[in-house]
Amino acid sequence: MEIKTFKKEKGNKYKIIFTTGEDIVLYDDVIVKFNLLANKKFDTKKLEEIIKYNTSLDAYYLSLKYISKKMRTKLEIKKYLEKKEIDYKTIDETIDKLVKNKALDEEVYIKAYCNDQINFNNIGPNKIVSKLKDLGISKEDSYLYLSTIDSEIWKEKISKLIDKKIKSNRNYSSIMLKNKILNSLVNDGFDKKMVLDILNTKNICLDQKILIKEYNKQKNKLSKKYDKEALEYQIKIKLISKGYSASEIENIKTGF
Repeated sequence: MEIKTFKKEKGNKYKIIFTTGEDIVLYDDVIVKFNLLANKKFDTKKLEEIIKYNTSLDAYYLSLKYISKKMRTKLEIKKYLEKKEIDYKTIDETIDKLVKNKALDEEVYIKAYCNDQINFNNIGPNKIVSKLKDLGISKEDSYLYLSTIDSEIWKEKISKLIDKKIKSNRNYSSIMLKNKILNSLVNDGFDKKMVLDILNTKNICLDQKILIKEYNKQKNKLSKKYDKEALEYQIKIKLISKGYSASEIENIKTGF
């Protein structure tokens, strides 16, 4: 094959037009490496070598552009290049090159990701680890960094979240609210024992308005089936199932 002309494309690419009328687009690095300005004639085997090297550069430059927008993990790069239809061998070589050149550093990524989650989101360490696992980071590596975080940071975050949930309560008894707060924070990745320890220091008082509201709700609902003593008994059973104590129920009934 013989090169007829070079035509400048966008960025650092050139369209190579052959005497046969066929063409390919190559990076300028490829042209320099194979000295194509001087060596314009080559066989099919050399062309395959040129294309292979160009593909590796394409994968590398695409990855650098992808990383420039935000930090990435190896798994993110792998999935991104797969969508670009880059072959697996080239993907592995590209990731190795990115790591070697420090363009891809998962240790730095873990630190930055964890700090962002701690500073800007209300999730605990276990959920952070789960999110990182989805990004291809091992639990061991994630917990290794998270173990360096002062436990007081988690305690303060948990305490503030509990206070907020207590303040915003409009529907639940003290017991039910406590259980809901515990389940919510554990689901959000906080340590169960730590949540319980802090939750037990909080004074979760019964809001009489909530109990009265629930009492009236149950009364309106159950009065269609029961009356008098039977009605009061059924209301009491329902309220106890929702976490209210018998004494709390008796106390609010005196107000009716």
